[in-house]
Amino acid sequence: MITYLKDNPSIVISTLSLVVALLAFRVNRNTSKLNSYNQKACYHVFLLKKGLFAHLRNKYDFNAKIYTSICSKVIPFDYSLCIRPYIGGIYRTQIFSTFDNESSLGINRTLPAIFLAKPKGLSPKKYANKAEYYLSSTPLFPYAYATQNTQKSDRQLNRYHFYIEITDYCNNIQIWYMSFSLLLSNFKEENRNWNKCTYYHGYEYYTFNDINIISSRDIPKNLDRTNSFTKSIEEIVGKEDNSLNSANLIEYGFDKMEYDFQLYEMKEYIAFLKRLQTVDKNGVRMQILTPFFCSL
Repeated sequence: MITYLKDNPSIVISTLSLVVALLAFRVNRNTSKLNSYNQKACYHVFLLKKGLFAHLRNKYDFNAKIYTSICSKVIPFDYSLCIRPYIGGIYRTQIFSTFDNESSLGINRTLPAIFLAKPKGLSPKKYANKAEYYLSSTPLFPYAYATQNTQKSDRQLNRYHFYIEITDYCNNIQIWYMSFSLLLSNFKEENRNWNKCTYYHGYEYYTFNDINIISSRDIPKNLDRTNSFTKSIEEIVGKEDNSLNSANLIEYGFDKMEYDFQLYEMKEYIAFLKRLQTVDKNGVRMQILTPFFCSL
């Protein structure tokens, strides 16, 4: 064997070149994976329709309560909230609320607090942007609702919302926002895809409508109209005196109220991002704190 290698030195050189190339490839791959965690992240936040398997298992990431009571019935939200990083990665993510009553602190719960053993390994096994993250929550309470209980028809509009905090491995923070409506009715209105209530909820049909996912990039084109919007939640709902009925729902229907809720939520979202400027004092780098917000 040794004599053969001496007589054919090109084989030895080729073999050594191959080994060096493989080692270099492995080092470069690990370096690329490590570098992918050190990039400022860019995300895509979207919804995925639940499949048949989720319906059969009755397993949903979100459930919407019909009333503000803790004993209220729930209707499953037929979508999964997914976050996919295009560049960089996600170190942690969570959802929280600011302008409705919450009984829990905004503490991140997406990372494990208890390990069965000491974590091993310093080098990641995959690129930071190769994973998709799915969020879930306890049943969501409506922060606002309007009802119409008359002899002619019974309808209800519930409005839900939450903020989405996404932090990358460089400690850059982005705040996204999501809101949607739950429409309930005892008759099928036109131009809407109504679902039949499988359990008795006080209404025959329901549908989720006006689903919005907002980032800071959506603010400039909506800034003028939100600055001129002055209605409060009570004014948007417009309940009649000494009655639970909403005069605005009876007169204008679902669409006008949903548009007013969009403006109210965008205004609150902008105000929240501006308040975050006072938090950025301890080295926390927030991608949302651009010169645009500093000029607001």
